[in-house]
Amino acid sequence: MKDLIGNDIAKKCLQRMVEGGTIGNSLLFAGNEGVGKTLFAIAMAKMILSQGKNAESNVKKISSGNHPDIHIYKPEGKLALHSIESMRMFIEEVNLPPYEADKKIFIIVDADRMLTFSANALLKTFEEPTLDAIIILVTDNPDALLPTILSRCKKITFHALKEEEIQKILENNHGCSQDEAQHLAWQARGSIGRALRIKNSGDNTARKALYNILEKGHYKSYNDLNSDVITMTKTIEDKQKKLLEEVRSEHALTGNKDLTAIQKQAVQKEIEGAASVQSIRETTALLEDILTWYRDLHLLALDGDTTLLFHRDKEQQLRNTLEITTPPPLEYLQKIISETKLALARSLKPAAAFENLFLVLRAPRP
Repeated sequence: MKDLIGNDIAKKCLQRMVEGGTIGNSLLFAGNEGVGKTLFAIAMAKMILSQGKNAESNVKKISSGNHPDIHIYKPEGKLALHSIESMRMFIEEVNLPPYEADKKIFIIVDADRMLTFSANALLKTFEEPTLDAIIILVTDNPDALLPTILSRCKKITFHALKEEEIQKILENNHGCSQDEAQHLAWQARGSIGRALRIKNSGDNTARKALYNILEKGHYKSYNDLNSDVITMTKTIEDKQKKLLEEVRSEHALTGNKDLTAIQKQAVQKEIEGAASVQSIRETTALLEDILTWYRDLHLLALDGDTTLLFHRDKEQQLRNTLEITTPPPLEYLQKIISETKLALARSLKPAAAFENLFLVLRAPRP
């Protein structure tokens, strides 16, 4: 665990729990997305199994990802959900005794990404835990878990990483130059996961189309704006539609066999909801880009330090935009973006939501 970067308070807390034997049966690792919660869970498992019988052998097998008493469950399929079948396997396995160590450890990554049917099936496991099993739930959205499960877990909170910590990870583990790592760390807002998404999003069609809209500043006609917004959102809507079709087909073949008609209907509704969540995550990332773009415009308008720009690679485009438009107050922009997020959460089509956002931003303010 000493090799993990960031979240020193959580690290010390976990070390004290293991050394003092106060772990309990159920833990919840909650906090920001992309800050290393799963790595901490695996490191904790390694600490626990290195203290009991067969310690040396346990450590070697954990390091090679080959220990029979550590089970890691990750979301599967196109929608990244925990399948009903995998959760059934978890319930069966958790009641069996350890194979080699004193304890069995179960890590459920993105524990909020399971259907309600699966979550309900886990309740008995949390209400009547076996003494030789430790369950670690990992999530960046604990409110999505069932309250009954939450109440059974000891919560460890993880926080955003510091810029220098993200920069170090990018340089050491992901082959980034110092300048690239520094730039990505500034944009990452405390999440190495976000930094890596930005690093790998060079071919993101929706993001490119968004920058095209932002760089134009003004539109001569509604039709031009409408056309650009449709270009931006079409890839998101098409991806969601295709995803939904593939998942419905995939789910019809597996995991549905023992469900009643009512249960199958409920599962289908949850699948549709999960597809919408995927779409909302993409549109939320675009909204964050809009906010940081206008924030950068304000920084340049005030002759601020350009090393503080989120979009440093687009400094000239920002200056060009500033010559043809006046950015709205940031508090006004935040209000409009919050309203857009709410509209998207209420199932308004992305094209309509973004078109309305840009029309409002370009309308005269009272």
